[in-house]
Amino acid sequence: MTDSQKSNLPGMLAYRVDDPAADAPEGTKSRWQPIGAAWEHKDGKGYQLILETPAGRVPIQLRRNEPKPEATSDEPYEDPMIINPEDIPF
Repeated sequence: MTDSQKSNLPGMLAYRVDDPAADAPEGTKSRWQPIGAAWEHKDGKGYQLILETPAGRVPIQLRRNEPKPEATSDEPYEDPMIINPEDIPF
């Protein structure tokens, strides 16, 4: 495996874990269904998570919760990570 192939591998995998039904035979294990993967951001302060859903791929950005920088002008600080609910397709 080349270095570029290694760097394209996700750092984490996402799973949906279904516990056995109450009437399942004793010893039945939980079912782990892979549903996505996450890659660390280059700055090390978050991850890009891609989830596979019936509607298609859903990209999610996870960022560290850090204090916001203080505004240096009269304009209020606008967080670029805040999503307008009207922009969500569901």
